[in-house]
Amino acid sequence: MRVYPGPERIRQLVRPFRTLPQTGGQTARVRAEGVEFADLRPYQAGDRWRDVNWRATARRGEPWVNQRHPDRNAEVVVFVDLFSADAVERAVRVAATVVQAHLAERDRVGLVAYGGAFRWIYAGSGIRQRYQLLDALIDSEAIFTYAGRDVALVPARMLAPGSLLIAVTPLEDRRSIDAVAGLRGRAVDVAVLEVETTDLLPAPAERAALGRRLWELEREAARLRYRRLGIPVATWRPGVDLGAALAELRTWRRKATRVG
Repeated sequence: MRVYPGPERIRQLVRPFRTLPQTGGQTARVRAEGVEFADLRPYQAGDRWRDVNWRATARRGEPWVNQRHPDRNAEVVVFVDLFSADAVERAVRVAATVVQAHLAERDRVGLVAYGGAFRWIYAGSGIRQRYQLLDALIDSEAIFTYAGRDVALVPARMLAPGSLLIAVTPLEDRRSIDAVAGLRGRAVDVAVLEVETTDLLPAPAERAALGRRLWELEREAARLRYRRLGIPVATWRPGVDLGAALAELRTWRRKATRVG
């Protein structure tokens, strides 16, 4: 008997800047053949007559045609940091929620479990993919090791150009922090969901206060490093709606798009 984690309700997901040529629930930002109306433009040689907007043509006195968004979907890969034993349960619950929410939107979803045991599952969709990903997350555990894990081992086709990588991490282990920064160079969108673990620490004694302060500064340095690379970071705290952290990521990405 297996008990699967129940997902939280999320009203709106983090969407990639680009989408892929598959049928799905996300609307692409580019204009091409499709169903959903995007814009109007003057008729050009080679345009199909069935794309002519006859109402606009009659009003403007010259042929105008419809432009449409292509029917596409998102490809999302969830990266789960498994180096911290204290944070594994929380990271798995957050990852399971994100996985199920994107699959419900008919997106293609994959998984990279990064820790003492290193595994990945190629992106796919449907009910079979859902249970394959959930089974992998349930079986996840923190395995202590000093060895690093080279993200170059992740196959190139695992992260298609334009796909979205959502990293779920407590920002505690340098190896996972470096790995996420390294994956940023693969022409993929990257967003980080930080899992808060401060409440799991014992009450700081007078002698331990300095050590805890250094630990917090290291996490803040990791956040700054990501933001300098153009990677948005939002913190999720237990008991707080996960949708609020996702909304923070969306806001950061919108601002970055305007600046760019």
